[in-house]
Amino acid sequence: DIKKIVGDVDKKIRELNYPINSEYVLSPELERKLRYTRYDDKSIQELFKSIYEFMGINGDDITFNIRRTSSRKQTSVAGSYDDKNKEVILEISTYSTTDQIISTLSHELSHHILLSNGFELKDRGSNEIFTDITAIYMGFHKFFYRSYRDRSRIIYEGEFLELVDRRKLGYIGYKDVKYAAKLAKK
Repeated sequence: DIKKIVGDVDKKIRELNYPINSEYVLSPELERKLRYTRYDDKSIQELFKSIYEFMGINGDDITFNIRRTSSRKQTSVAGSYDDKNKEVILEISTYSTTDQIISTLSHELSHHILLSNGFELKDRGSNEIFTDITAIYMGFHKFFYRSYRDRSRIIYEGEFLELVDRRKLGYIGYKDVKYAAKLAKK
C-alpha cells in the first residue's frame, strides 16, 4: 500500500535527519553543460556531486562509475548501488535524458542513505519502491514526473524503423509519484 510506504519513508527520513521539503534544482549552467557536452563523464560527475550534496551525503566515500550502452535500441537509464563497495553505477545511452539521469542517480543515492543507516526491506520489490519514494520525498519528484512522460520516438536501425516507448522509469507509477510528492510537501 503506497500510503503506508510513504508514511514509513517520512518517518525514516525524519529520523535520519536528512533534508526534506525542498526541491532539487538543476542549475542552468550545469544543464547547458550536460547538453552541450552530450553528457560527457566530467559533466555527469559534476551532476552526481550536485545531487549528493543536495541530499546531504558526504560523497567522499562513494565510488561513481558511468557505463555507456552502444545499442540504439537502449533508450532508458539504469543504475545500481553496491553497498559493500559503496559504488554507484550509472548506465546511459545515446537517448538518455537529463531527467532520467537525475531520477536514476537520486534513486541510487537513496539506496546509499538507506543502506548506510541499516535500513533494507527483505522483499526486493518493496525495497525498490521504498527507495524510489525516498528519492521523490527528498526533492526529485519533478524529474521523476518528466521521466514518465510518453517519449515515444522512431529510431532507424539498419534497414528498419522501430518505435521505442519510454513510459516508465523506476518502480512506481506516475500516480504514485504524484501522491508521494504531494505528501512530502506537507
